[in-house]
Amino acid sequence: MKESTILKDEKMIQIHRSFQTLLTILFLLFLVYLSKEVVANDDSITNTSSSWNEHDDDDEAFMKDLYFTLTISMFLRSLWMEDLKRFLKCHDIPLDGRPIYSDLEWMQARHWYRTIVGAEEEEEKYGFHVPFEVRQMEGKGRGIFATSDIEEGMLIWNAVNRLDFYDGTDYKKFLFGLDRGFACDVLIWAYVHYFDGELIISVDMDAGSFCNDGGWDANMGCYISFAQDVEGGCRDNFFALEDVKAGDEILCDYESFAHIGGWDEFDEFY
Repeated sequence: MKESTILKDEKMIQIHRSFQTLLTILFLLFLVYLSKEVVANDDSITNTSSSWNEHDDDDEAFMKDLYFTLTISMFLRSLWMEDLKRFLKCHDIPLDGRPIYSDLEWMQARHWYRTIVGAEEEEEKYGFHVPFEVRQMEGKGRGIFATSDIEEGMLIWNAVNRLDFYDGTDYKKFLFGLDRGFACDVLIWAYVHYFDGELIISVDMDAGSFCNDGGWDANMGCYISFAQDVEGGCRDNFFALEDVKAGDEILCDYESFAHIGGWDEFDEFY
């Protein structure tokens, strides 16, 4: 009797969750339709999708208003991680052949982030301190490779372009302002971790996000004896953990900076 009741309750929860997801998707489609109607009927707004920097003041104000609409609590707070992936059809995008983003595309995404969180524009900074290139690898996707020898202890990369989200609503607003493929990549790259005792969502908005997980074989990460003399220490700086030869893939250890199970604990995401 008790077992039967539990199964019945679980089934009702699944039905409720599916119905909630359907309503969420329908609501988003309505907002997208509404925004297109506004653009079509307003001659003062022009289509400048190629670059945020090409928007004039009226265009940018319109986009801010549009994405402010998307923050409606009933909609955004009801979206779960898997809902986002399903809506964007991320699983339909093959691993091989995903784009290697240009400096301009990274910069545009960082600009969009600052627009969302209300941060001031900053001087563009470069995260990598050694020569490298991003390559496509069959069956594995993209990866970072050294183009010259790197000595153990050298600073390879720092997190000057990391985006931090303190609530899930801003994170989801950021995703909806990106192209579908870019948004799906962010869903792969983003991680949850503790910062000053607070659980936050972060994503590195530069080529550092292409670093693949090497686990115990990682050759880039925290090197305490070198990090203690650098601003940001091990939180913001990754060093060569061993000599890296030109042509070697630069690998990270995801567990060294991401809080395992953090998404489930990030209550503000829901």
